[in-house]
Amino acid sequence: MAAMFDRFSDLHRPKLSWRFRMYVKRIYEHYFPGSDGFTLEIVLQDSECVRVHASIPKALVNRWLGVIKEFKMYEMFTFIVVDKKCYIRTIRVEPVEEPSFPLDVFNFKPFNELLHAESVDENEMFDIIGEVVGKEDPREVVLVKRLVVVLEDLGSNRLCCALFGNLVDQILSMLKEDNVELVIIVLQYFRPTRWNDITSIQSNFDVSGMYINPDLKIVDEFRQIIITWENYNGVCITQVESQDGISNALEFKMENVFISIIDDVFNAEEV
Repeated sequence: MAAMFDRFSDLHRPKLSWRFRMYVKRIYEHYFPGSDGFTLEIVLQDSECVRVHASIPKALVNRWLGVIKEFKMYEMFTFIVVDKKCYIRTIRVEPVEEPSFPLDVFNFKPFNELLHAESVDENEMFDIIGEVVGKEDPREVVLVKRLVVVLEDLGSNRLCCALFGNLVDQILSMLKEDNVELVIIVLQYFRPTRWNDITSIQSNFDVSGMYINPDLKIVDEFRQIIITWENYNGVCITQVESQDGISNALEFKMENVFISIIDDVFNAEEV
């Protein structure tokens, strides 16, 4: 008889004994100010494509750090439910070698939809794929590195994107003048912002992920379309002048967003 698994849509308190089969969509370290430790924050997806935010507390981080990996399927047991967030307290995490349902990895937002929307919900989070075609000089905002890059989709639509913190270090080496490789990035859990009717996107604390030229089918297809264009003449990432209105707006928003806590990001029914 096939094993029976619980559904994320049925999560509730005070039940502790759960059995889930799910994918890990995102995993990241979350540090607390003034603390020398961190929690592991995880976005999980079940067979119904319902997503929840789970947290592995500091006391259990060393046990599971490097064991639980992104885009892999697992069976997990025993969750403590707090509002719409789960705290994992378990001694059993079992990898699933033959997944029983597909992973809905990314929820891509079309550039056109963002650029032409009447309004934007700055609490919404989504994924983006695009080629890096321009960049500003890095600068520092509230002791955090910030870099604005210009992304282009397959319809030649362009969108400014502000990267903060570690994401800046990840991409800088790919933006050097001697780079001869197309830079296609997949951005995970980014949020929109609008200033003077101009829409841009930005990373959102540690929850945001960035994958540079990842080995994914959708990226390979994206690249092949670009290099077959009649007017394609090689890699060209241009240096752009800082657009003060957008840049200042992003800095202002970054300063203010520090007063939020990570739980607020996942305060919706779905991540």
